[in-house]
Order: sequence, then structure tokens, then C-alpha cells
Amino acid sequence: MNHILPSGTVTFLFTDIEGSTQLWEQFPIAMRDALARHDEILRMAIESHGGHIVKNLGDGVYAVFNRAGDAVAAAMAAQLELQATSYELHIQNAGTIADPLTADRVSNGMRDATFGRGPVTDPPAADSLIANPPPLIRVRMGIHTGEAELREGDYHGSALNRADRIMSAGHGEQILLSATTASVCEGSLPKGATLRDMGEHRLRGLARPERIYQLLLPGLPADFPPLRSLGEYVVSLPTPPTRFIGRAHEVDQIVDLLSDAGIHLISLVGPGGMGKTRLAIEVASRLAGEGGGRFLDGVYFVPLAPLSAGDSMVMAIAQTVGFRFRRSEETPRRQLLDYLRRKRILLVMDNFEHLLKEGGADLPAEILENAPDVGILATSRTRLNVQGEHLVIVSGMRAPDAYTIRRLQARAESDEEAEAAISRAATDYPAVRLFAQSAARVRPGFRLTNHNIADVARICRQVEGLPLGIELAAAWLEALTLPEIAGEIERSLDILATEQRGIPDRQRSIRAVFDTSWALLSDRERAILPMLSIFRGGFARESAEFVAAATLRDLLGLVNKSWLQPVEVRAPGDDQPVRNGRSKSDTPYSSPVPSSGRFMGHALLRQYAEQKLAEMPELAEQARDRQARYYARFLESNMRRMIGPEQARAYDAVAEEFDDISQAWDWWTRRGEYGRLVDQMLLALFLYASARFVGTEVAPLLDQAIEVLQADAGYKTRETSTATSAFVGHSTGVPDPLSTELASLLVARTAIYVNYFTREFTPGDIRAAWDIAVSLGDEAPRRLGFWYVMLNLIYGWRVERAPALANLRAFVAAPGDALEMTIATAHQVLARLLIREFAPESDLLEARHHLDTAMAIFERWGNQDAMAGAFSDQNDISTLLGRYDEALGYLDRAQPAAESVGNWGMVWITLLSRREVYLQRGQPELMFPVFEEMLAMSRRVSNFRLECWTLGWDSIYALRYHSTERALFKRQAAMLVADEFGLEYDRAWSALELGDIYRLMGDAEAARRWYGVALSRFEQQHNDMGLAFYRRGLGDLALARGDWAEAETHHRAYLDWAITGDTWSRIYALCGVGRAEMGLGRSDAALGRFREALGLAVSSARRDTESLPVACIAHLAASAGHPALAARLAEVLLASPLTWNETRQWISALTPNRREIGLEERAGLINRLHQTTGETVETWLAAAEAATA
Repeated sequence: MNHILPSGTVTFLFTDIEGSTQLWEQFPIAMRDALARHDEILRMAIESHGGHIVKNLGDGVYAVFNRAGDAVAAAMAAQLELQATSYELHIQNAGTIADPLTADRVSNGMRDATFGRGPVTDPPAADSLIANPPPLIRVRMGIHTGEAELREGDYHGSALNRADRIMSAGHGEQILLSATTASVCEGSLPKGATLRDMGEHRLRGLARPERIYQLLLPGLPADFPPLRSLGEYVVSLPTPPTRFIGRAHEVDQIVDLLSDAGIHLISLVGPGGMGKTRLAIEVASRLAGEGGGRFLDGVYFVPLAPLSAGDSMVMAIAQTVGFRFRRSEETPRRQLLDYLRRKRILLVMDNFEHLLKEGGADLPAEILENAPDVGILATSRTRLNVQGEHLVIVSGMRAPDAYTIRRLQARAESDEEAEAAISRAATDYPAVRLFAQSAARVRPGFRLTNHNIADVARICRQVEGLPLGIELAAAWLEALTLPEIAGEIERSLDILATEQRGIPDRQRSIRAVFDTSWALLSDRERAILPMLSIFRGGFARESAEFVAAATLRDLLGLVNKSWLQPVEVRAPGDDQPVRNGRSKSDTPYSSPVPSSGRFMGHALLRQYAEQKLAEMPELAEQARDRQARYYARFLESNMRRMIGPEQARAYDAVAEEFDDISQAWDWWTRRGEYGRLVDQMLLALFLYASARFVGTEVAPLLDQAIEVLQADAGYKTRETSTATSAFVGHSTGVPDPLSTELASLLVARTAIYVNYFTREFTPGDIRAAWDIAVSLGDEAPRRLGFWYVMLNLIYGWRVERAPALANLRAFVAAPGDALEMTIATAHQVLARLLIREFAPESDLLEARHHLDTAMAIFERWGNQDAMAGAFSDQNDISTLLGRYDEALGYLDRAQPAAESVGNWGMVWITLLSRREVYLQRGQPELMFPVFEEMLAMSRRVSNFRLECWTLGWDSIYALRYHSTERALFKRQAAMLVADEFGLEYDRAWSALELGDIYRLMGDAEAARRWYGVALSRFEQQHNDMGLAFYRRGLGDLALARGDWAEAETHHRAYLDWAITGDTWSRIYALCGVGRAEMGLGRSDAALGRFREALGLAVSSARRDTESLPVACIAHLAASAGHPALAARLAEVLLASPLTWNETRQWISALTPNRREIGLEERAGLINRLHQTTGETVETWLAAAEAATA
């Protein structure tokens, strides 16, 4: 049979005799003949229309057709023939009744039943004197089209079940079609045949409701009782004009809540324009598509916006659900509640807020009390405050931040790849997808691209994902560019408006939406809210009380009316995203009472309220002054926590309030309150900047204050100073009331520049601060306090070490009444000045003594951040002493201490220090896993500056100890990060390092090009160090092509700078000049350079710097006729893991020998070479050859 049955998408016809069991019991003899005739009619009708009877199912059949139209035609033919035949048999059998009147009554009764005007049993048995009454066959039919699997002569699948259930819902002589079959056949029905939409129905055993159609045909009954479904399923929802975007999580959350039989009222609460209505419709549509869940009788949308009073809700609900009031003594409200008591429906009640003052929440409460199977999904700007209400706070849609966008762009190698990445990522950011959809309506063809995504995301962030704001902003693409739209939004809310037809007046502009919400506020709330608008981001209830006299009840009232949202602050240690050291831990919270006691307002609502505040200038002045006082005291009172065991929470608190702290700083700066800045705010901000690696955010505040203060004082920073000795009486002419404040600000700013490389160091600021300290004489330590200590640290590092050391030693010997924290810091910074490459062991041991003193204080205070720094300093001492295992032990303690307070900058430094220990221990291969750990950490905390630095360091050492391929890859990645985030300092250095890489790859043209890029950037930055390295690069290019004169010129310029630079630079510069001199035939001078460089390398304890001067000596030996010495030195260098790749390549031709040489043997040979003496090149080389044999 399989070979003749159709497969794939087919149409099934199911039939059944209505009431067959009762008929068999009442008419057992007649039913045999009637059933035979019934079977023959069905067989002929089905086969004549190309169908196949698959099975006889008791008193019915199930058949299959290739075409839906054939199935419908067969059903029509069978039903007409069955009706005629059944009636004819009925008349014949009725004639056997003795009493004609009785026979006529039976005939009429059966005929009435046939046409649906009465039951089959209408004629009472007592009225007929028949022994075997005639049966009347009434057949119901169901048809459905779908896919089914044909297997072993039978079909399997849900399509069969659906056809069977459709048939079971019908009545005798009724033909029912599924929506699928109806859509296929609607245009090809026979003449006179039509379809009647019977609505959606839930059918037994089927999860999804089915829309059912009745086939109407002349000659067949048209009216029947209601279908035998589980109940008509009504979906009464508006059809949205646009596609629903995003909020999948919210939809799932609300659907899950509505699936809980114990939850009857869910309120979607949020500001106007947030998309509450659209979200509610989507939820209801989802439920309808899944069969309604517990709401078996349907879902209904009740628009409340047109209503003006709460009482009118009764009529609105009744009209929506199709309930008609009757004349009764019962009130319409009571009648509606009685009607709903029997219903299992979901009411989507939209825009509740304006009815609540008029008792609008009473009716929902009564519905919940009287109709236990009714659910309410309400949307409102204000919570209903009904018992049992479950709140869902509707917030803005997500938009990517600048870091995320730049990361996507950086990982792509072309615009096409970037756009593909952006398209994939957009699925996670519904705000930009909504903007693109809205923009395409006014600018056909608009799509998200690599070139517009940043502007689109910026606009979405400006409106904080408010859907109405996004749509109104996108509408302006008819006239404005994306940057212009963003600029207009910053200036005013009024850009967010439209003249488009079909939009309610209340949603034509953001201002109109917010005006409606403003009208719902009480007078007290209208006085408080504008004052709260001065806060940026979240704010604590304590700050709201201080600034606006707002009580907790006031704040919760504004929460309930969607002007504010409670926020949740995560505990320290929670995994939370960090942007360049600042954690944004404020997140919307679904409870009306946040455990953190913090609140926040939507950006556009805040802008609206801020404009209200601007209309009240005296109140605005008062609010901003209170805000500034609050945050100055906040920082001052937070200081103790920032240096104790609660410092992690203290830093988190500053991070949360940083935007408002910045406003307070600006307020006091513009009012010339410099003493308040320095005494109450500066130190806390500096410690926060250091601990959380956010100096780039704090530095602009210092820039502003210094600029204004210097203007007030008539003072300008000078670049040079003669005050280089210990502090003695010296006056700069700076007015005394401002001098200490200026010095403190200059020191703090310089410390940030030094630590964060935000600007190339110039001595002007620190010399100016030094001059002020000199002018204060013996009062300097007391007047400057902590900043006195930091001044000496930076001055000793960058200008002159001796006077700074003298000052610090004097201070720690007699600190007077200085704060203990200042004393501990003085011991630590004194140690840092003593720790240096050429320090004698006595200095290093003195440094360790001072660190031990400082650490005892830090540990007593529970200052883990300071302990991490001190452990790192101890590591430096151990490394310089060659105690590498001890050094690693200190780092093992430094890293977790830094991690415990979220000081990712210090974590990065400890990892970088670990790299240095591995290098000096002769294990450079262990550096690269450390670099990978540093990179992963930087990306995990989203700190692009640390990421850029990590890639740069990796590139430098990959060039020396790994491969040019790795070096190039890492340096290009560093350049991308620097380009993305505008790190000009790092862009310049990456360009220079790319020049070095291409030089070593043999591409002199590319190297010179990149050196040129670096030159222009260094010149713009007035970066003397960078300009010196540029000359070094040109010198190396000249050496490579044998242009010794040009090489000497460039390397001498490099050496002029390197004399005051670091040891590595001096060694490299000396070797560069020496190589040029050797090429020019000045071997004596060259040997002097190489020996000086070797002396620096040996005495500095930097074992990785020794290879270059030794290689230079080897080449000098080869050129001077001492090949054995050259080969011996080359052999040692090639065996050393610390020899750079470039050096290996340069000396590899000097010896064919390759053998293992231990570090101790290498160190001994280099020391003997260093100790060699001789008056001429020849005598020295001869002595060296003897010493190293």
C-alpha cells in the first residue's frame, strides 16, 4: 500500500458518526444497513476525488489526499449524499409506524434534529408504536493539511492528531477546516461555498490553539451549537506597526511569572517612552502563541489612555471582553466581576498611571479578589500599590560602549570584517538595532556600518536606551547627520520630537511624555526632584537628604512614579566590569527598596528636571553648593577608610560618586576655595587614582584647579630653577595663602603624569613646587605634609637625587607631629630613592630597613594597598641583590594584596616585575606566559592602557628573545589599542618600535617611514626622550648600511640624552658610537666606548645588558686580528639565553662552535674581560685573549 499513498505535505480527512453509540443501542438492526450505506458513500466520495482511505475507525474513516482542494470536495460530496440518503432511509422506516400522526411526528422530529433544531431523542418513545425506530446518520468531518511521516502503510505525526481533534470539535453534518487548509483552499472553493471563521480554539491534547473555519454549502445546515473545544480562545491584541526588538530576557521573565498560578498581577513600571506597552503586547502574544498557558479563555488588551476616570474602566473591560450588561439591580461593576469569576483570561491593562489618583487601582484589586483565574498585566509609570502586585522595572535597552565598539573594530582586518563583527554583536545590543530599524524608515537602506556604529551607539547611550527617544532621534536623519543629532540631544530635549501622523499627542515628543509624568507629582515632589537632578549617575539617600532634604518616603515616592530607580551596589569581590579602573557597580534593581540605599534617574528625565531647576536660579545655586559641601566632606571622612582594612569599599564608594565629586571639585575651583580642595579632597582623590589606576580621570581636575589658581596668583610655572640644594629661605613671590595649595596640586599632578605616562615629564611643575617648598624653609614639612614627601620622591627621581635624600632622611629622623600615614609614606619613598641599579649594597640594606618600618605601620592599619607596593619594593631590592627566589616570594605576597583592593595597576606591576626576575635569572622563555597573564588581566578589567602597555612590553622582549613575527604582531596590536583610545604617548612609541622591528626584518624603507611617524608625534609632545630614541633608530639604520659618519652623528645625539637617562640607554648609546668609530678606523676610541659600556653593564646587575658590549668587543677583536678571542666571546654569547636575537645574528659568523656554557662560567668570563687592562687596543686585546682563554 505504501507505493500508492502520498507523502510529504498531505491533507487528512477524519469523519465520525455523531452519537453512534446511542444509535447502536436504540437501533441495532437498522444501524447495520445504515452503516454499510455510510461506508459506501464515503468510499466513493473519497476515491472519486483522488483520495485514499487509510483506515476505518469504527464508525468513521481517516483518509489522505494529495491536494487540499480534493479533500474539501470529497467532504462536500459525501456530506450531501449522506444527508439525502439518511433522510430517505428515515422516511422509509418511519412508514412502518401504525399511526400516521405518530409517524409524521417522528419524521418531523428527526428532520428538526437533522437541521440542528433539536436533539435526536426529541420524539418521546411513548409517542411511537414502533418496535425498531429508524436511525438518522449525522456525520461530522475535520480536515487539516500538514507534513506527516509515512511508515509501514500508516501516517505518523502531529498533523493527524490535529485533524482528528478538529473533527471531534464539530457536530453532525458540520465540515471543519484548519487554518492551514482554509488558506490553501479559500480561493478555489466551488461556487456557492464559503468559509466562516469560528475563531481560535483550544483542542484536547494540543498545546497550540487552532483557528477553525466552517465550510458553508447550500443544502447543508449552517448553524450549529458552539464547537466542542476546550473553550474558544480569543486573542484581542493590537497589531504593532513595527517588529519587536530585544528584551528577550524580560519577555521570558514575565512569561515565567504569568505561568505561576500564585501570581495574578504583574505591573510593568518605568518612565514614559520606555516601551512598556510594546513589551506587554509581546508577552501576551507569546502566551497566545503557546496556547495561553493558564489563561485558556484568551488574552485581551484594555487601553486605558483614553479614559479620564477610574470608574470608566468597568465599561472599557466589558467592551474589550465582549460582555453585555443586563438590566438588573446589580451594578455594572458587580455584573462584570461575576462574569470574570468564570473566566480564565489575561487582561493587559495599558497606561494605568493617570487613573490611580481617582481610585483606579480599586477595580484591579476587586478583580483579583473575585476572579481567581484572571491575570492582570498592567503597564504604568507608577506602581499600583495593590496587595499581591509583582513589579517588573522596565529599563532602557542596552547599547555598546566606546570600548566595546573599538574592540570589535580592532579585531577586524578590514571594513567588511568589522561590519560583520558589528552585525553579529548587534544582537546583544537591541538599542542600536532599534535605531537602525527606525532610521531605515526615514532613510531607506540605512544599516549599521563600521563608520556609523560609534555615532549610533553614542545617541543610544545619550537617551540611555529609551525606545521612544531612540525612535525620535532616528527620525531626524531626514535632515541631520548622526553627529549633529548627538550634538542637539546634548543641548536640549526638544530635538526629540516628531510631526509624524498617527502618533498620539502624548508621545509626539519626549517633553510631552515627561510633562504628563510631571503632572502626576505632588508639590513636594516637584520641589525635590529638580534638586536631585544635579546628581550624575547614582546617588545615596544620605546625599539626597543633605542636598534636597529628601526623606526615604520622598525617594520611594519618586521611585513608584518612575522618576528614580533603586540600584544595587555589588559587594567587593563580585565579578563586575571595570572601565579603565572605574567600576560602574550601580545596576537597576527590581525591588522598590534597594539594600544599598542608592538611587538613580534616567538621563533624559534628569535633563528634563535639570531644566526645571534652571527656571529657579536661587534653588539651583543652593543645591549645587550643598552638593559640593557634601562631597568635600565625603572625601575627607572617607580618608581613614582608604588607608585601613575597609579601603576596597572606600575606593568603590569614590568610584560610585566620582562624577558628583568632579562637579563638587569644579564648584570649589570656580569659587577659588583652593584650601578646601587641598585639605578635604586632594589626598583622597590621589590615593583613589593610585589604587584604582584612574589617574587619567583625576588629572583633568588638577589641570583645571592649577590653571585657575595660577591665574589668580599671577604665577606661571617655569622650566628651570637654581634651587637644587636642601630647603633654605628662598622666595618665588607666590602669595603665601596660595603657595602651599599650588605646590600640593603641582606635586599631585606630576606624580600622575609620571605614573600614567599621560604626558611626557617636564621639570617645570616639580621645580615650581620645589621653589615653593624652598620659600617655606623649615615650615615646608609641616605646611605641605604628605605632598612634601611626594615632592622629594619625584624631585629625587627626575631632577636631583642628593637633596631629596637629605630632606627625607631628616624628615624620618624628626617627623614632629606629622601624621603616621605621612611618616610611613616617607620611609617608603626614601627606600624607593635608595633602590637603583648602581646602588651599593649598603643603600639597598638601608632601603630595606625603611621599608620594614613602613610596612609595620601599613600592616597595623590594615592597608593592603600600601603593603602591595612595599612588597613590590622589597622584590626590587632582592632582584638587585641577585636573590631571585626571595624576590619571587615577595611578589607572591604583593599580587594577592593588590588584587584584594582592586588595584589592577599594581597587579600589572607585580607581573611585570616577575618577568624581570625570570629574565635576570636567565629564563627569558618564562616571560611570555607572564605577558599573556598580564594581557588577560588587562582585558578582563577592560583597562585599555594596561592592555596597550602589555602588548608593547611583549613586543620589545619578543624582538629580543622570541621572534620578529611575534614582535610585529604584538606591536601592531598595541598600535591599534593606542589608536582606538587616543593614547598619543603610546602611539608615538609604538611607531618607533615598529621602525625597529622593520629594521631588523631588513626593510629599511618601512623602518624609516615608521621612524618618521614617531618623529612627528614626539615633536608634537615635546618628548625629548622620544626624539633621542628617534636618533638612535636612524643611527642603527646607518650602521646597517655602513654609513659610519651618519651613524656617529645620530648615536652621539642619542648619547647626549642617555647620559642622564637609564643604564640600558647609556650602554646602547656607547656601543652605537663605538661601532661607528670602529667603522671610521678609530679603534682606540671605540674600545674606550665598549669598555665603558661593559663596566656599566657589570656594575648595574642587569645581566641582560652585558651581551651587547661583549659582542662589540668580539667584532673589534676580529677586525684587529684576534679571531680566537672573537670566537671565544661569540661562543659564550651564543650559549647565553640572555643574548638578544639581533646580537646573535650579528656575531654568529665569528665562531662555528656551539656548546653549553653555564651562567656562572659566562659571568666569570665577562668579569675577567671587564677587569682586563691595556694601554692600546692591541695590548688590551692580547690581555683579554689571555684572560678568557
